[in-house]
Amino acid sequence: MKKIKSKKLRAISKEWDNVSEQRFNQINSGLDTSYNNIIVPNIISLLKTCDLSNVLDCGCGVGFLTKKIINLCKDIVGIDISKKNVEIALENHTLEGVPKFINIDLHSFSKDNATKFSTCIVNMVLMNILELPQALNDINKLLKHKGNLLISIIHPCFWPTYWKYFNAEWFNYFEEIVIEADFSISKEKSIGKTTHVHRSLSKYFNALVEAGFFIEEIIESKNNDSFYPRFLFIKCKKEY
Repeated sequence: MKKIKSKKLRAISKEWDNVSEQRFNQINSGLDTSYNNIIVPNIISLLKTCDLSNVLDCGCGVGFLTKKIINLCKDIVGIDISKKNVEIALENHTLEGVPKFINIDLHSFSKDNATKFSTCIVNMVLMNILELPQALNDINKLLKHKGNLLISIIHPCFWPTYWKYFNAEWFNYFEEIVIEADFSISKEKSIGKTTHVHRSLSKYFNALVEAGFFIEEIIESKNNDSFYPRFLFIKCKKEY
């Protein structure tokens, strides 16, 4: 694990290409208990009060969440920067053309797509995006007025402690830090390198407000094997 200056979108996309097959196997086999027992249930819980007529799953990965919630939605589209992720999603989760999966980055999709979505899900993605304000502005553009934004992220207060870099020389909670690290889950060692950005809670919350979102609900959810929450779930509404 190390602090880096930055990384190009193409390089980040390649990282997810490299771990896509292993990631599919982790979720499909039930090995990733956090994904199946914490992340998915909390997102489904927050979706119950959302307009699900037209849903965007932004950063859909290998498509498990998109497929999981398809019966709740009238229409759903999944987008992802990883070509390999989308290929796996199309191969394993598409039934009669639904859900739709597209290999494209968020900024390009927001420029090219005229559809306005009722709800956007950004599951474990915002901490992988280098330009947070731009990403939130792109999502705002894609949402209908009063549309919902559901976010899940690693908890910035406790993730550094869990992965033992809180005391690293280069770490400062209040700074935005780009970090390259092994992608690991509790039951399996590294499947490859990926990049994420540490941001404080205030950076996330202020960026949401500045992008025109009202924060409606926050859930801090923890695994049974920890004393603190490792994941944070945020439900927002587009105000303007």
